[in-house]
Amino acid sequence: MVWQIYLYTNDVSMSSYKLFGSIGILIGFLGLFSCKLQEPSWDTQLLSPLVKSNLTIHNLLDSDLYKSDSSHLVNLVFSKSLYDLSIDSLINFTDTSARKTFKIDSLSLYSTSVEYPITLGAIARNAGSTGQLILFLQGSTQVIPSIPAISSGAININADTLFTTMTLKDGKLDVRLFNCLPIDITDVKFELKNEANGALVVTGLFPLIPVNAEVSQTFDLAGKTVEGKLVAQLISLSSPGSRGVPVLIDTANSIKATLKVYDLHPVTATAIWPKQNLINSAYYFQLKNLPVELKETRIKSGKARIILYSTLQDSVRFSYSLPGAIKNGVPLKAYKVLDPAPPGGSSRFIRDEDLSGYTWDLSGQNQDSFNLAFNEVIGSVDSTGIMKTFSVEDSIYIELGFLDLRPEYARGYLRDTTLFAGPSLIDLDFFNRIKSGKLLLDQAKLSIDFENKVGVDLEFKLNEFNSINHKNNQSIALSATEINKPIFIPRASDQNGHLPIKATNTSVRLDEKNSNLTDFINNLPDQISYALQLKANPLGNVSQHRDFIYEDEFMNLNMNLELPMVLQSKGLTICDTMEMDLTKGDLSGIQSGNLHAFFNNGFPLDVKAQLFILDQNNAIIDTLLNGANVIAAAKESIPSSNYIPQLSQINIPVDKIKIDRLLNSGKLLLIAVLDTQPVGQGVRIYDTGVLNFQMTADFVYRVE
Repeated sequence: MVWQIYLYTNDVSMSSYKLFGSIGILIGFLGLFSCKLQEPSWDTQLLSPLVKSNLTIHNLLDSDLYKSDSSHLVNLVFSKSLYDLSIDSLINFTDTSARKTFKIDSLSLYSTSVEYPITLGAIARNAGSTGQLILFLQGSTQVIPSIPAISSGAININADTLFTTMTLKDGKLDVRLFNCLPIDITDVKFELKNEANGALVVTGLFPLIPVNAEVSQTFDLAGKTVEGKLVAQLISLSSPGSRGVPVLIDTANSIKATLKVYDLHPVTATAIWPKQNLINSAYYFQLKNLPVELKETRIKSGKARIILYSTLQDSVRFSYSLPGAIKNGVPLKAYKVLDPAPPGGSSRFIRDEDLSGYTWDLSGQNQDSFNLAFNEVIGSVDSTGIMKTFSVEDSIYIELGFLDLRPEYARGYLRDTTLFAGPSLIDLDFFNRIKSGKLLLDQAKLSIDFENKVGVDLEFKLNEFNSINHKNNQSIALSATEINKPIFIPRASDQNGHLPIKATNTSVRLDEKNSNLTDFINNLPDQISYALQLKANPLGNVSQHRDFIYEDEFMNLNMNLELPMVLQSKGLTICDTMEMDLTKGDLSGIQSGNLHAFFNNGFPLDVKAQLFILDQNNAIIDTLLNGANVIAAAKESIPSSNYIPQLSQINIPVDKIKIDRLLNSGKLLLIAVLDTQPVGQGVRIYDTGVLNFQMTADFVYRVE
């Protein structure tokens, strides 16, 4: 037995179908009674409705891509940062280091003096018969005859408690002779030799040493090697005697010889060294490879690496300072006592000093330079009382390097650097849901906006700006007089090295009147390609080294695109995939029937609807509507921010094959092809527009 059951569940006009539903139910009861079959059952809510869908502006555009104005006109909006000029764009401290070698050219030794008496008795013992006479007359008052040239014996002088040997770069020796004899001494020639090797250190001549008088001479010891044990000798001396005047002869009377060495600066020496600064140096460290000329910078992060070397066999006390780097009013300083070097080797020390938060003056001592770091180094040794060997061939090395420096502020001349960006690509999602057809916008607005928070004049040039549609492989270059020439961007100003910054703002605005922007947009791009360049200080060093830049305070270059949806459409295609709820009841008995498609069009565009059945893989397996029917456009209303929707109905006969496909899949694809009428006239798209779609059915159902 076949039951023809009309299931009308159209929400649009349900009341018009109640009569047919009642008749169908009555016939069903009569048929059941006459055949004496078990009463069948079904759920009249089974297909209520088959499917609903609303195509709105969301089906054409993502909601975050548009905004509505006060009249509800839809405007496509898109903003994108094209470039940010930050501190890292202009300043890059290349990790660098420089070694400064200090030769120990200022070694100094203790000054010392020794005094030795040369007695009359010692002289007499070397004076032959005259000397014997003097010795014989000891204690008497006599006339002393003249004494011919005689020599004294060798006198050992020991200074080995202070040094054992020294080869001198500089040094002085004072020889003083005080005559305590009762007679004048003449033609005194003396020598000073090293005891071990007999090398002559100095020799000198005093023509006359009167009674009770002192004479002296200073000798240069530069280039001399002096031992701690010396031998002094009067090579010759003579005397006119007492000149006929009786004098008291006392062989204990003497010539007092005093030897004083001082201002000793050895090339090398084994000695007891006094406390002294071996290095006391101030010098400049040039920051190389900086692309800018910095007067001052404030360091956000980074380190100064100090490496010390010493070949001295004694502890070296280091003091290092970077006077221009100041934090909380205190310059950067480092202290270290470097251990003695092993024989033939060196002692080494490495320290990293954190420069975070330091403000660094790089202008030099007279503020007339740039990229110069002033350094002070003191290397000293203490007096230990221990004999040690030092040499000016010993060296102290200081290696200063800067690692991972990142500034948070810089001032100077940031030079006329030219920076390039791109070619780069911007993805546009405006038109991704448009499958085919043409969309022609009557209006378009594009602004390129510059907010400059950098204290540098800039010159901007847009080298490339292309609309790319990969679906049709078409590219259109943006053309406008305003962007085909360099654009000057004036510098910002700060508060003499402090925030806040007063930014400058520059904009270039394009529309359909001064550019080909509508052609650019009507290409329906999915990407924009661009390339640009920025030149710093196109006018040169007009700030006199007072350019500035701060971290996180950029020159921002942004693109803002706004498209009022006043458009023409030809074959513009949008689509929606729908699923039917067919989970209620047993539908296997349906044999044939009709689908009823209802379209309530709130858009001012004619719609050609296509409706397809999809399989589980979303492939089309059957056609329900082929687009031959035209769904009328909405009519303009007052107020004009809305349209009067137009209702259209399309009936679709379906056979068993289509029904089975529909029931097995449950998926539909609705494609709407939109056209504006008349051709060449634009319409306004409001955010209130909607295309409502609903489908119901009446089926022939077989009950066995």
